[in-house]
Amino acid sequence: AGPVGEAVRETATELADTEAALRRTEEAPALVPPDPNLQPIVDALTRLRARRAEQEAELDALVAGDSTARFKLEKAENRLARAHDALRSGADASASVRLAERARQAFADYADTLRARKVRVFADVVLARFNELSRKARLLDAVHVDPDTFAVTLRRDGRDFGRAELSAGEKQLFAVSALWALREVSEVPMPVVVDTPLGRLDRDHRLAMVRTFFPHVAHQVILLATDTEVDRALATEIAPAVSHGYRMAFDNDAGSTTVERFTPDDLAGGAAELADPEAGDGRAGDGLIELDVLP
Repeated sequence: AGPVGEAVRETATELADTEAALRRTEEAPALVPPDPNLQPIVDALTRLRARRAEQEAELDALVAGDSTARFKLEKAENRLARAHDALRSGADASASVRLAERARQAFADYADTLRARKVRVFADVVLARFNELSRKARLLDAVHVDPDTFAVTLRRDGRDFGRAELSAGEKQLFAVSALWALREVSEVPMPVVVDTPLGRLDRDHRLAMVRTFFPHVAHQVILLATDTEVDRALATEIAPAVSHGYRMAFDNDAGSTTVERFTPDDLAGGAAELADPEAGDGRAGDGLIELDVLP
């Protein structure tokens, strides 16, 4: 208990006494004998008590209504806050979408620019390699490749024309030059396989191919040559770049093909050229020659 408990009990007792006195005061008029002089006062007190009760009821209703209004206001404020958050999130999402779209467009523009640049470099390398292989001095003045359609336009003496106007040998040189340029521009080490590489070329262009193209186009080159392409002179020219080769000869009498391996020394000494007009053995030879790149 202690002093605090004693104080609480005294306060409770005083409150009870006060409430009892209030009730007695409110009930006193009803106990007063009827008096014509006091009756108007009693009636006025009764009306005032009734009015006070009504006002207290109205006050209770107002307090309850205020609580309800405050509750609804809080709910509305919460919904408004959630709407603002959603709006901000939507704005952030829209900003992210716009940023992603700008990034995508930037990458697309970069890819287009890079492709156009690579195509220009490719066209310049094709031009240089073609003129390098051609026996004519600067056969082409320019090569243009469309970066979208990859259509090729050639220029010579100020006139534009297509590849169809090239001769058969020039077309082969152009194809070889394009292959060489692709390998050079890509900077990707890969073997190069060339089938019948000299078939449509005259002797000067064959020498240019053997001396300029084959030893330098890639780290490994495989030539599939017929017996009419590599004679003794060309075999001697190409021998320093050869790793090894195989001569496949068909024997008409036996009706079968024999395969003979040869070395660079065999080529250099004239013992392994594919076309030997002095052989006189009735055999037609084709060959597979593998080259190592020259230092």
